[in-house]
Amino acid sequence: MAKRAALGSPCLQTRNTRPRPFASLYNRSRVFALTLEGGLSSNVSGTHRFRSVGAALLIVMGALLPALPLAGALPLVDSTPLLDSLDGANPRDDHSFTGAAGTWSAVGTLLYEQAGNSGDLRSELRRNSTSGALLAYDPLGNFYTRSPLSVLAIDGSAVGASDTYFVSEILNNVAPAYAVEFEGAPFTIIGSPFNDASSIGASGVIQSYQVFLNKRDTVDVRLTVPTSFTYNYNLQLYLFGGAATPYYSSSASVSPGPATISGGPLNSVQYLRFIAPVDAWYLLVVGNTKELMDVPYNLSVVTNGRTLLDAVAVSGTLDTYN
Repeated sequence: MAKRAALGSPCLQTRNTRPRPFASLYNRSRVFALTLEGGLSSNVSGTHRFRSVGAALLIVMGALLPALPLAGALPLVDSTPLLDSLDGANPRDDHSFTGAAGTWSAVGTLLYEQAGNSGDLRSELRRNSTSGALLAYDPLGNFYTRSPLSVLAIDGSAVGASDTYFVSEILNNVAPAYAVEFEGAPFTIIGSPFNDASSIGASGVIQSYQVFLNKRDTVDVRLTVPTSFTYNYNLQLYLFGGAATPYYSSSASVSPGPATISGGPLNSVQYLRFIAPVDAWYLLVVGNTKELMDVPYNLSVVTNGRTLLDAVAVSGTLDTYN
Protein backbone atom coordinates (compact mmCIF):
# COMPACT_ATOMS: atom_id res chain seq x y z
CA MET A 1 0.00 0.00 0.00
CA ALA A 2 1.53 3.25 -1.13
CA LYS A 3 1.92 5.96 1.48
CA ARG A 4 -0.27 8.99 1.17
CA ALA A 5 0.96 12.39 0.14
CA ALA A 6 1.72 15.02 2.77
CA LEU A 7 -1.20 16.62 4.46
CA GLY A 8 -2.83 19.41 2.53
CA SER A 9 -5.98 21.44 2.98
CA PRO A 10 -8.07 20.04 5.82
CA CYS A 11 -11.23 19.99 3.77
CA LEU A 12 -11.34 19.36 0.02
CA GLN A 13 -14.59 20.15 -1.72
CA THR A 14 -13.47 19.92 -5.36
CA ARG A 15 -15.85 17.97 -7.57
CA ASN A 16 -14.90 15.80 -10.54
CA THR A 17 -16.02 17.51 -13.73
CA ARG A 18 -15.33 14.70 -16.21
CA PRO A 19 -17.90 14.38 -19.04
CA ARG A 20 -20.76 12.03 -18.34
CA PRO A 21 -21.08 9.57 -21.26
CA PHE A 22 -24.01 7.84 -19.58
CA ALA A 23 -26.40 10.79 -19.65
CA SER A 24 -26.65 10.91 -23.45
CA LEU A 25 -27.19 7.14 -23.66
CA TYR A 26 -29.89 7.29 -21.02
CA ASN A 27 -31.62 10.13 -22.86
CA ARG A 28 -31.37 8.25 -26.16
CA SER A 29 -33.12 5.30 -24.46
CA ARG A 30 -35.98 7.60 -23.53
CA VAL A 31 -36.19 8.84 -27.12
CA PHE A 32 -36.28 5.20 -28.28
CA ALA A 33 -39.15 4.54 -25.90
CA LEU A 34 -41.11 7.50 -27.28
CA THR A 35 -40.39 6.39 -30.84
CA LEU A 36 -41.56 2.88 -29.98
CA GLU A 37 -44.80 4.24 -28.60
CA GLY A 38 -45.40 6.27 -31.76
CA GLY A 39 -44.65 3.27 -33.96
CA LEU A 40 -47.08 1.05 -32.09
CA SER A 41 -49.80 3.66 -32.27
CA SER A 42 -49.37 4.36 -36.01
CA ASN A 43 -49.11 0.72 -37.07
CA VAL A 44 -52.13 -0.50 -35.15
CA SER A 45 -54.42 2.51 -35.24
CA GLY A 46 -57.84 1.39 -34.19
CA THR A 47 -56.47 -1.60 -32.26
CA HIS A 48 -56.68 -0.78 -28.59
CA ARG A 49 -54.94 -3.98 -27.49
CA PHE A 50 -51.53 -3.11 -29.03
CA ARG A 51 -51.71 0.41 -27.62
CA SER A 52 -52.16 -1.12 -24.16
CA VAL A 53 -49.18 -3.41 -24.69
CA GLY A 54 -47.06 -0.44 -25.78
CA ALA A 55 -48.05 1.58 -22.74
CA ALA A 56 -47.27 -1.32 -20.41
CA LEU A 57 -43.89 -1.81 -22.08
CA LEU A 58 -43.06 1.87 -21.59
CA ILE A 59 -43.90 1.65 -17.89
CA VAL A 60 -41.62 -1.37 -17.46
CA MET A 61 -38.78 0.30 -19.38
CA GLY A 62 -39.15 3.48 -17.36
CA ALA A 63 -38.77 1.50 -14.16
CA LEU A 64 -35.80 -0.56 -15.36
CA LEU A 65 -33.69 2.02 -17.21
CA PRO A 66 -32.20 3.73 -14.13
CA ALA A 67 -30.87 0.37 -12.84
CA LEU A 68 -29.59 -1.06 -16.14
CA PRO A 69 -25.79 -1.25 -16.56
CA LEU A 70 -24.54 1.19 -19.19
CA ALA A 71 -21.43 0.92 -21.34
CA GLY A 72 -18.07 2.37 -20.33
CA ALA A 73 -17.05 1.21 -16.85
CA LEU A 74 -14.30 3.53 -15.66
CA PRO A 75 -11.18 1.73 -14.30
CA LEU A 76 -10.25 2.42 -10.69
CA VAL A 77 -6.57 3.01 -9.93
CA ASP A 78 -5.16 1.58 -6.70
CA SER A 79 -5.23 4.10 -3.81
CA THR A 80 -6.58 6.86 -6.08
CA PRO A 81 -9.99 8.20 -4.97
CA LEU A 82 -12.47 9.23 -7.65
CA LEU A 83 -15.18 11.85 -7.02
CA ASP A 84 -18.47 11.78 -8.90
CA SER A 85 -22.23 12.16 -8.41
CA LEU A 86 -25.58 10.66 -9.38
CA ASP A 87 -28.86 12.26 -10.44
CA GLY A 88 -31.92 11.57 -12.58
CA ALA A 89 -29.98 11.98 -15.85
CA ASN A 90 -27.08 9.85 -14.58
CA PRO A 91 -28.57 7.27 -12.22
CA ARG A 92 -25.72 4.75 -12.37
CA ASP A 93 -21.91 4.71 -12.53
CA ASP A 94 -19.86 1.57 -13.17
CA HIS A 95 -16.20 1.16 -12.21
CA SER A 96 -13.83 -1.75 -12.88
CA PHE A 97 -10.79 -3.04 -11.02
CA THR A 98 -8.60 -6.14 -10.86
CA GLY A 99 -8.97 -8.35 -7.80
CA ALA A 100 -5.62 -10.13 -7.47
CA ALA A 101 -5.21 -13.73 -6.36
CA GLY A 102 -3.50 -14.30 -3.04
CA THR A 103 -4.31 -10.93 -1.52
CA TRP A 104 -7.31 -8.90 -0.37
CA SER A 105 -9.00 -6.21 -2.46
CA ALA A 106 -11.39 -3.60 -1.11
CA VAL A 107 -13.52 -0.77 -2.50
CA GLY A 108 -14.84 2.01 -0.31
CA THR A 109 -17.65 4.35 -1.38
CA LEU A 110 -18.35 7.41 0.76
CA LEU A 111 -21.26 9.83 0.64
CA TYR A 112 -19.08 12.54 2.13
CA GLU A 113 -20.27 15.23 4.47
CA GLN A 114 -20.57 18.58 2.71
CA ALA A 115 -23.19 21.32 2.63
CA GLY A 116 -25.89 20.42 0.10
CA ASN A 117 -24.71 16.85 -0.45
CA SER A 118 -27.82 14.77 0.16
CA GLY A 119 -29.28 11.50 -1.03
CA ASP A 120 -29.02 7.72 -0.96
CA LEU A 121 -27.41 5.17 -3.24
CA ARG A 122 -26.24 1.58 -3.19
CA SER A 123 -22.86 0.13 -4.05
CA GLU A 124 -22.92 -3.28 -5.78
CA LEU A 125 -20.11 -5.77 -6.50
CA ARG A 126 -20.04 -8.09 -9.51
CA ARG A 127 -17.46 -10.26 -11.30
CA ASN A 128 -16.62 -10.25 -15.03
CA SER A 129 -19.63 -8.15 -16.04
CA THR A 130 -21.72 -5.21 -14.83
CA SER A 131 -24.77 -7.43 -15.31
CA GLY A 132 -23.33 -10.51 -13.59
CA ALA A 133 -24.48 -12.12 -10.36
CA LEU A 134 -24.64 -9.77 -7.38
CA LEU A 135 -21.84 -10.80 -4.98
CA ALA A 136 -22.19 -8.12 -2.31
CA TYR A 137 -23.76 -4.70 -1.84
CA ASP A 138 -24.22 -1.89 0.66
CA PRO A 139 -26.90 0.80 0.93
CA LEU A 140 -25.42 4.15 1.91
CA GLY A 141 -26.55 7.74 2.23
CA ASN A 142 -27.83 10.45 4.54
CA PHE A 143 -31.46 10.90 3.45
CA TYR A 144 -33.34 7.71 4.34
CA THR A 145 -30.22 5.57 4.83
CA ARG A 146 -28.06 6.60 7.78
CA SER A 147 -24.80 4.99 6.80
CA PRO A 148 -22.33 7.12 4.82
CA LEU A 149 -19.70 4.46 4.01
CA SER A 150 -19.75 1.24 2.00
CA VAL A 151 -16.87 -1.24 2.15
CA LEU A 152 -16.94 -4.17 -0.30
CA ALA A 153 -14.10 -6.70 0.07
CA ILE A 154 -12.74 -9.72 -1.82
CA ASP A 155 -10.52 -12.39 -0.27
CA GLY A 156 -8.17 -13.20 -3.16
CA SER A 157 -6.70 -16.16 -1.27
CA ALA A 158 -10.12 -17.81 -1.21
CA VAL A 159 -11.01 -16.92 -4.82
CA GLY A 160 -7.76 -18.42 -6.10
CA ALA A 161 -7.45 -16.45 -9.36
CA SER A 162 -7.13 -12.83 -10.43
CA ASP A 163 -10.16 -11.44 -12.22
CA THR A 164 -11.95 -8.26 -13.25
CA TYR A 165 -14.59 -6.97 -10.87
CA PHE A 166 -17.10 -4.18 -11.15
CA VAL A 167 -18.47 -1.88 -8.48
CA SER A 168 -21.61 0.03 -9.42
CA GLU A 169 -23.02 3.11 -7.70
CA ILE A 170 -26.79 3.20 -8.25
CA LEU A 171 -29.08 6.09 -7.34
CA ASN A 172 -31.84 5.53 -4.81
CA ASN A 173 -33.05 9.11 -4.34
CA VAL A 174 -32.12 12.82 -4.51
CA ALA A 175 -28.68 13.56 -6.09
CA PRO A 176 -25.77 12.39 -3.93
CA ALA A 177 -22.10 13.15 -4.60
CA TYR A 178 -19.69 10.39 -3.59
CA ALA A 179 -16.03 9.37 -3.47
CA VAL A 180 -14.95 5.83 -4.40
CA GLU A 181 -11.52 4.30 -3.72
CA PHE A 182 -10.01 0.92 -4.60
CA GLU A 183 -7.27 -0.71 -2.49
CA GLY A 184 -5.65 -3.68 -4.24
CA ALA A 185 -2.40 -4.03 -2.29
CA PRO A 186 -3.08 -3.93 1.45
CA PHE A 187 -0.10 -3.31 3.72
CA THR A 188 0.91 -6.64 5.28
CA ILE A 189 1.16 -6.59 9.08
CA ILE A 190 4.20 -8.56 10.23
CA GLY A 191 5.31 -8.89 13.83
CA SER A 192 3.82 -7.60 17.04
CA PRO A 193 3.41 -4.89 18.05
CA PHE A 194 2.90 -3.31 14.62
CA ASN A 195 2.67 0.48 14.36
CA ASP A 196 1.89 2.66 11.36
CA ALA A 197 1.80 6.47 11.28
CA SER A 198 -0.16 7.35 8.16
CA SER A 199 -3.22 9.31 7.00
CA ILE A 200 -6.47 8.58 5.23
CA GLY A 201 -5.20 10.60 2.25
CA ALA A 202 -6.45 13.62 0.33
CA SER A 203 -10.06 12.81 -0.64
CA GLY A 204 -9.34 9.43 0.96
CA VAL A 205 -12.06 6.88 1.69
CA ILE A 206 -10.21 3.80 3.01
CA GLN A 207 -6.78 2.46 3.93
CA SER A 208 -6.26 -1.31 4.08
CA TYR A 209 -4.03 -3.80 5.91
CA GLN A 210 -3.92 -7.61 5.98
CA VAL A 211 -2.75 -9.92 8.75
CA PHE A 212 -2.50 -13.70 9.02
CA LEU A 213 -4.07 -15.18 12.15
CA ASN A 214 -4.05 -18.77 13.30
CA LYS A 215 -7.16 -20.20 14.89
CA ARG A 216 -7.61 -18.77 18.40
CA ASP A 217 -5.05 -15.99 17.82
CA THR A 218 -6.16 -12.69 19.31
CA VAL A 219 -5.65 -9.30 17.73
CA ASP A 220 -6.01 -5.93 19.47
CA VAL A 221 -6.17 -2.81 17.31
CA ARG A 222 -6.01 0.82 18.43
CA LEU A 223 -6.48 3.83 16.14
CA THR A 224 -5.66 7.34 17.34
CA VAL A 225 -5.55 10.76 15.69
CA PRO A 226 -2.86 13.22 16.84
CA THR A 227 -4.08 15.93 19.21
CA SER A 228 -2.56 18.50 16.85
CA PHE A 229 -5.39 17.72 14.39
CA THR A 230 -8.15 20.08 15.54
CA TYR A 231 -10.91 19.39 13.00
CA ASN A 232 -13.84 17.00 13.47
CA TYR A 233 -13.24 13.50 12.14
CA ASN A 234 -14.76 10.04 12.27
CA LEU A 235 -12.46 7.18 11.30
CA GLN A 236 -13.72 3.63 11.91
CA LEU A 237 -12.10 0.17 11.96
CA TYR A 238 -13.49 -2.86 10.08
CA LEU A 239 -12.10 -6.41 10.18
CA PHE A 240 -13.16 -8.89 7.48
CA GLY A 241 -12.46 -12.59 7.01
CA GLY A 242 -12.98 -16.06 8.40
CA ALA A 243 -16.24 -16.79 6.55
CA ALA A 244 -16.95 -19.49 3.97
CA THR A 245 -17.36 -16.97 1.14
CA PRO A 246 -14.66 -14.74 -0.37
CA TYR A 247 -17.01 -11.75 -0.70
CA TYR A 248 -17.90 -9.32 2.09
CA SER A 249 -19.76 -6.04 2.65
CA SER A 250 -19.88 -3.64 5.58
CA SER A 251 -23.67 -4.01 5.84
CA ALA A 252 -23.77 -7.83 5.52
CA SER A 253 -26.22 -7.50 2.60
CA VAL A 254 -26.25 -10.71 0.49
CA SER A 255 -22.70 -11.54 1.67
CA PRO A 256 -21.18 -11.78 5.18
CA GLY A 257 -20.37 -8.55 7.00
CA PRO A 258 -17.32 -7.58 9.05
CA ALA A 259 -16.13 -10.03 11.69
CA THR A 260 -16.05 -7.00 14.00
CA ILE A 261 -16.02 -3.19 13.82
CA SER A 262 -14.82 -0.51 16.22
CA GLY A 263 -17.99 1.60 16.34
CA GLY A 264 -16.55 4.37 18.48
CA PRO A 265 -18.04 7.88 18.57
CA LEU A 266 -16.99 10.98 16.66
CA ASN A 267 -13.53 12.44 17.43
CA SER A 268 -12.50 9.45 19.54
CA VAL A 269 -9.92 6.71 19.80
CA GLN A 270 -11.09 3.53 18.04
CA TYR A 271 -10.55 0.04 19.49
CA LEU A 272 -11.08 -3.41 18.04
CA ARG A 273 -10.49 -6.84 19.60
CA PHE A 274 -10.96 -10.18 17.82
CA ILE A 275 -10.26 -13.91 18.25
CA ALA A 276 -9.72 -15.75 14.96
CA PRO A 277 -12.15 -18.66 14.39
CA VAL A 278 -10.00 -20.20 11.61
CA ASP A 279 -6.51 -19.96 10.14
CA ALA A 280 -6.75 -17.26 7.49
CA TRP A 281 -5.63 -13.92 6.15
CA TYR A 282 -7.84 -11.15 7.54
CA LEU A 283 -8.44 -7.66 6.15
CA LEU A 284 -8.28 -4.61 8.42
CA VAL A 285 -9.78 -1.41 6.98
CA VAL A 286 -9.52 2.15 8.26
CA GLY A 287 -12.61 3.88 6.88
CA ASN A 288 -13.52 7.55 6.63
CA THR A 289 -17.18 8.19 7.52
CA LYS A 290 -17.20 11.97 7.46
CA GLU A 291 -15.98 14.73 5.10
CA LEU A 292 -13.08 14.58 2.68
CA MET A 293 -10.16 15.42 4.94
CA ASP A 294 -6.63 14.05 4.99
CA VAL A 295 -6.91 12.88 8.60
CA PRO A 296 -3.61 11.69 10.10
CA TYR A 297 -3.67 8.62 12.32
CA ASN A 298 -1.55 6.18 14.28
CA LEU A 299 -2.47 2.50 14.00
CA SER A 300 -1.28 -0.02 16.58
CA VAL A 301 -1.87 -3.78 16.14
CA VAL A 302 -0.94 -6.32 18.82
CA THR A 303 -1.37 -10.07 18.27
CA ASN A 304 -1.67 -12.50 21.17
CA GLY A 305 -1.22 -9.85 23.83
CA ARG A 306 1.56 -7.49 24.82
CA THR A 307 4.92 -8.92 25.76
CA LEU A 308 5.81 -8.37 29.40
CA LEU A 309 9.46 -7.85 30.26
CA ASP A 310 10.96 -8.71 33.60
CA ALA A 311 10.62 -5.85 36.11
CA VAL A 312 9.17 -3.47 33.44
CA ALA A 313 5.74 -2.03 34.21
CA VAL A 314 3.13 -1.58 31.44
CA SER A 315 0.28 0.88 31.92
CA GLY A 316 -3.13 1.19 30.24
CA THR A 317 -6.64 2.51 30.77
CA LEU A 318 -10.08 0.89 30.72
CA ASP A 319 -13.51 2.46 30.24
CA THR A 320 -16.98 1.37 29.09
CA TYR A 321 -15.84 1.39 25.44
CA ASN A 322 -12.43 -0.27 25.96
